[in-house]
Amino acid sequence: MPLQKMKSGLSRFRRDTDGSITIEALFWLPLVAISFAITVDLSMMFNANTLAIRVLQDTNRRLAANGIWTEADAEAYVMSRIAATSPNARVTTRVDMTSGLTTTMIVMPTSDIDLFGLVAPLARSEIFVVSQLYIECADPGAETC
Repeated sequence: MPLQKMKSGLSRFRRDTDGSITIEALFWLPLVAISFAITVDLSMMFNANTLAIRVLQDTNRRLAANGIWTEADAEAYVMSRIAATSPNARVTTRVDMTSGLTTTMIVMPTSDIDLFGLVAPLARSEIFVVSQLYIECADPGAETC
């Protein structure tokens, strides 16, 4: 009799499909969660890159058109606008009157932007954004600006 009970119990266990989705979910859930985290991290990096481009173009436009800022003022402005996104960013600004170009560069560590820490180890360790703009001459007849 105990052997018959055990056989019928095993047969019932084999036919019973209740809870079978649980096992599949246990396998797929980590993969879906990691995919979601990577998507969020990449979106944050693209957002930071777009913000940096906008800030650099605005800074160079102000330097080239007005000429009222020094390089240090421009760097301080860029850092004030980008500090919330990347507090460890490095900014350099150069105004070259011989070539007539103003160049500003931001270097942002990906560790500042990577929320879940999944993309930074796989990607470059820093995001570089550079913007250049020609300086508008106050005196159009001058040899150089």
